[in-house]
Amino acid sequence: MCLCVGPSGLQWLKRSIPRPHSRGYHLLPLHGFRATLSRNGEFRFRFQCRIAVYTRICKTSESVMQYEVELKYRIDDEHRLTKLIEELDAELGGTCNEIDRYFNHPSRDFSDTDEALRIRSVGAQNVLTWKGPNVDDVAKMRHEIELAFASGPEAEDRMAEILLRLGFREVLAVHKARTVWLLNWEGLPLEFCVDDVEGLGTYVEIEAVSGDADRDAVRNSLLRLADRLKLCNPLRHSYLQALLRSATDDHPSPPGRPGR
Repeated sequence: MCLCVGPSGLQWLKRSIPRPHSRGYHLLPLHGFRATLSRNGEFRFRFQCRIAVYTRICKTSESVMQYEVELKYRIDDEHRLTKLIEELDAELGGTCNEIDRYFNHPSRDFSDTDEALRIRSVGAQNVLTWKGPNVDDVAKMRHEIELAFASGPEAEDRMAEILLRLGFREVLAVHKARTVWLLNWEGLPLEFCVDDVEGLGTYVEIEAVSGDADRDAVRNSLLRLADRLKLCNPLRHSYLQALLRSATDDHPSPPGRPGR
């Protein structure tokens, strides 16, 4: 929240960021405030609460089926995009390094079923994620289940060992540096993730969570935002798929042998 002083007097205004419980964010301890002068001459005193980026990976548990709705674009000018995001009064959530270890099923190929299973590590935090098939022709729209487990690299390796002993095969690890921005757009809490992906380049993900009934409306809202930000060069594939395709292009299979 922020405290505004101006012609209209003192009032509390809600910040245009998702509520802490709405997408799994935590507000960490207060560490100060800053004052800014807005365009209409009001002084804004903004209390600073750090938003832990890693807590995004653990959404609240609900009985209603939830979908991750995502648009992804390749970007060449990160500075221009950051300026446009700031003009929308987005809130900088923070930066982090993420490692995503992907696994394939022992009896069905996830590349055929369009599923994904990964262990994500952000600092000491770990989460196991399953993503279902994409159900949309424009955006990445997938049912997603996430489960946080014990912290630290030892716990990460033990979870990987469990999967391997069950017959899963580790496919690839995706490394990226991520900057997260939080925004309320058309009444929809969402996030921007500017990702510097090792081996691929820089991308932006626009992401929100929807239920089954409103997933098309959420997708259309994200498309309007992408148009507002003049984003182009969409990536329909995951980072994992893009990296695997890049590896295949760099090292084509010999004649008579299928590619991966």
